[in-house]
Amino acid sequence: MFYDVVYGRRKSISISVSDSNEITVRCPNGTRKLVIEELVLKKANWINGVISQNEEKLGRWKDIRNFESVLVWGERRLLAVGADSNEIDDTCVKLKNIKSIGKLFIKTYENYFLNKVKEIALRCGFEFAGLEIRDYKSRWACCTGDNNLKFSYKLMMLPERLAEYVIIHELCHTIYHNHSQSFWLLVKKFVPDLKKLKSELNEYNFITRLY
Repeated sequence: MFYDVVYGRRKSISISVSDSNEITVRCPNGTRKLVIEELVLKKANWINGVISQNEEKLGRWKDIRNFESVLVWGERRLLAVGADSNEIDDTCVKLKNIKSIGKLFIKTYENYFLNKVKEIALRCGFEFAGLEIRDYKSRWACCTGDNNLKFSYKLMMLPERLAEYVIIHELCHTIYHNHSQSFWLLVKKFVPDLKKLKSELNEYNFITRLY
């Protein structure tokens, strides 16, 4: 079993498996190779289980990962890269090049998304300082310390119920700038099926790093 070892100033050893089945072992400086090998062997069943789950997921989203299709509010549409113009219609997303995808989604859906954030904030009683759409490379959204909300355009690829969950999640951060028990209780107040939606969102996390 191949894995990368990353040493650092830490107190314990951890093992992670990425969405693309890259295994990383993070351990304290000076950790002996034998200790690492023994831990990997001990965790082999868990590692193999995660790899199997990832392979199933890779199969489900093969067309998305290969840029043959793209999600628009949770629905698959054909992706045509190399088109004469950038546009989205009922069956296809046309792009001059793949780097155009962020600008196209923002141009097409920004007003709709921003109005959705404002409507949810008003309905749930939240206030925020600023609001913008960003091209994040590894996250869905962010709430700054001064309550500016920043959302990835890739949320427009998710089913709307998941986009709305992320919106509420960030709005709750205007009250609690952490992931404490109080924060999660507040989220659950507005999202009763929180556990289910968090699990569903994990299925789409690969999108944050795809474009």
